[in-house]
Amino acid sequence: MPDTRVSVISIEHGVPKLIQTVEAGLGPSGVAVSNDQKWALVANRVGGTVSVFKVVNKHLVDEKIIDFGKDSNPTTVEFLPNSQDAVVVLRKRNALALLVREKDGYRAAPNMVSVWSSPNTMDISHASGLIAVAGMDKVAPGVSILRANPAGLHELYRFPVAPGPEPLHFSPDGRILAVGSVNDSNAHPERKGSVSLYHLDEKSATKIAEAPVGHWPQGIIFSPDGHTLIVQNNTDQSLGVYHVEPEALTFERDIPLGVGPSASASAW
Repeated sequence: MPDTRVSVISIEHGVPKLIQTVEAGLGPSGVAVSNDQKWALVANRVGGTVSVFKVVNKHLVDEKIIDFGKDSNPTTVEFLPNSQDAVVVLRKRNALALLVREKDGYRAAPNMVSVWSSPNTMDISHASGLIAVAGMDKVAPGVSILRANPAGLHELYRFPVAPGPEPLHFSPDGRILAVGSVNDSNAHPERKGSVSLYHLDEKSATKIAEAPVGHWPQGIIFSPDGHTLIVQNNTDQSLGVYHVEPEALTFERDIPLGVGPSASASAW
């Protein structure tokens, strides 16, 4: 059942502590904090809105709601590198919207940009500035690669991927994109997911490695040096650890968790 609560958790000396709970819109999903730590945005999937909070002394203060309509289904929101502006994925519009920083918060830019059908997850490289959005079209899944410029968001190209591309993440240097594919493994135990590595430039994506993963892969995390990849296997309640080489991806071990991991993030 959709909720409205967003929790703020501090982590000091490795110990997490709940310090605040606030109300956002209906069905909060994606959460992002600005580079200067002054603003937080929450994409509310069911309500069709983005909640804008000011961050004051590590606490969230209500500012405003940006309404895209109940049929928009905002799934993910991310801040652009070295910018106050942000990008939100509108799944049912098959589009991205630019959120522009203003004195009193944020506003939605008037022009949206179309991306691959049924977009869901997104990652933005801090190193290259490239934006990757996974399109979960059941017939023809794929990924859109974009870049932000002074005129707004611009799609560079698209490329097809394996079925159910939920998780995706850039390597720290921005040259490699890891794309995980569910492949209906959440509903069919006989199937497994996979993860593929693509080398990206401004014009095309080239697959350089692929490996099987567990059931229902979710978040993907690169190590800071880019040589280790961790894939969350939700159904298996584990983390799969892989060694990354220039054109190879080698399974090393599974780390059992006892719970199903469903999202991840890193500071690089």
